[in-house]
Amino acid sequence: MTTMVQCSESARLLVDSRLDTIDRMLLGRMSRQDRLAIVREVEIQIQELLDQRGRDEATREDVLEVLSRLDPPEAFLPEDASAEHSSTRVAAVSRTSPARAPRNGRSGQVAGWLGIAAIVVAIVGQASVYTFAVLVQSEITLLVGGSLSIMSSVILAALGIALGVHTRREGGWAITGITAGLMTILALAVEVPLVYVILTR
Repeated sequence: MTTMVQCSESARLLVDSRLDTIDRMLLGRMSRQDRLAIVREVEIQIQELLDQRGRDEATREDVLEVLSRLDPPEAFLPEDASAEHSSTRVAAVSRTSPARAPRNGRSGQVAGWLGIAAIVVAIVGQASVYTFAVLVQSEITLLVGGSLSIMSSVILAALGIALGVHTRREGGWAITGITAGLMTILALAVEVPLVYVILTR
C-alpha cells in the first residue's frame, strides 16, 4: 500500500508536469488504457520514493531529487510508434522498475525491531521474573509476572510478523521481524508447557 505524501503546491506542480508530459508523449501512440496505466505506475513510484524520505510534506527540492532518479519521459516511448499492443506497455513499464527495487523503509525497520523486542522480552523478561520470584519466594509473583511477560512477547511477535509480511518488499528489516517473531512464538510454545509441568509437580 502506497503512503500518500502531501506535497507543497510547487512540488505538486512538478509531479503533475512530469505525468502530463508522459501522457502527452504517449497520446496517439498507444491505447488510452495502456497510457493511463503507465502514468499511474509512474505516479505510484514517485509517491513511494517521496515516502522513503520520511517527511510529512514533500518540498520542491524533494520532488526534483526523486524525478532525477526516474527515467526521462522519452524512455516511455514505444520502439514502434504505431504499436498499440499490450506488449508495448510491459516494455515501457519495465524500464521504470529500478525505482521500485526492494528498500529498507521505516515500516520494515519497525517490523524488525518489534521482532527483536519480542525475543528480548521472552528471554530477559522471563529470566528477570523468575529471579525476582525466587528472591521474594512468591509463587504468585512468578505466575503473574511470567504471564505478563509471555503476553507481551506474543503481542510483540505477532505485530512484528504482521508488519514484516505487509512490508516484505522493504528488505532485511522486514525479514528480521518475521523471523524473530516466529522464533519467539516457537520458543514460547516450548517454554510455557515446560514451566507448567515444573510448577505443577
